[in-house]
Amino acid sequence: NLLVNADGSGYGLFPPQASILKAEWDSLSVLNKGALFVNSYEQVLENSEQLRPGEYFELLLWTIEREESELLLNTMLRQVTSMYWSFLTLEQRSASAKALESLLWQEAASSERAASSRKVFLETFSDIAITPAGIGRLHDVWSGDTSISGLEFSNKELTDMAAILAIKMPDEALEIIRAQEASIENPDDKRRFAYLKAALSPDESTRDAFFNSLSNEKMRETEPWVIDALSYLHHPLRLDSAKKYILPSLLLLEDIQRTGDIFFPARWTAANLEPHRSSEAARVVRQFLNDRPGYNKQLRLKILQAADNLFRSEAIL
Repeated sequence: NLLVNADGSGYGLFPPQASILKAEWDSLSVLNKGALFVNSYEQVLENSEQLRPGEYFELLLWTIEREESELLLNTMLRQVTSMYWSFLTLEQRSASAKALESLLWQEAASSERAASSRKVFLETFSDIAITPAGIGRLHDVWSGDTSISGLEFSNKELTDMAAILAIKMPDEALEIIRAQEASIENPDDKRRFAYLKAALSPDESTRDAFFNSLSNEKMRETEPWVIDALSYLHHPLRLDSAKKYILPSLLLLEDIQRTGDIFFPARWTAANLEPHRSSEAARVVRQFLNDRPGYNKQLRLKILQAADNLFRSEAIL
């Protein structure tokens, strides 16, 4: 087989050759594989009839069991997460959830993997778990009821697990939040978690009040906290309730640019737009831009960049 852009140095959209990954797996270099994964992913984003999201997702699952390069695994697992949340239909996601969770858990527990690779598998498992069994396993790791041989977790990692669990287990969210907050000893980490609590709340009105408070410049002083909070508000399992934040977030963007760090407007728009996939969300963004032909050019470009994933998801789905 002739491998197009084999060294990844080319710039452009190359023909889909994902089938080579399976057919030639053992003879491909890490660089060859990386180029194929990048090219294949971009073909999916382009809504190619020759490579559909479900087909590429299945190929990713086949390959992550076999790949040993940590750099390549990081790329592949990011693509798995992106495909899972943004480009599979709800039916495809539900149908694949059990097998994906099982695979990720198996690799996270594998003694044949380096600890750093196993952590990446577990982080992906934490991100994608939606079945009661998968969420229960994550809860047991967080609570200490289940240990994974050779893996230890920092308080930051446990706090991240608790945040995900609060979203995925709304009936137990307040208990999880209280328990995690009580376990944090570092004063700065404690302040950070206290800030994030409202964004993690199972109560929608509490989350709404928190988002509305971001119009106050003082609530945006610690920008990494703001971005973390927005990731929880716009978690893929909360998109229906988070759609209403899109227009206000865009209306705030000029103020964000005026008051924040130079990189904050791009991070703000990405956090508020990238997770979404619905036609309704896409319409809000397009209408905002259409209604403002004279809008700041740089901010317009940042919005279009942040909405790229949303527009592609809408077209594909």
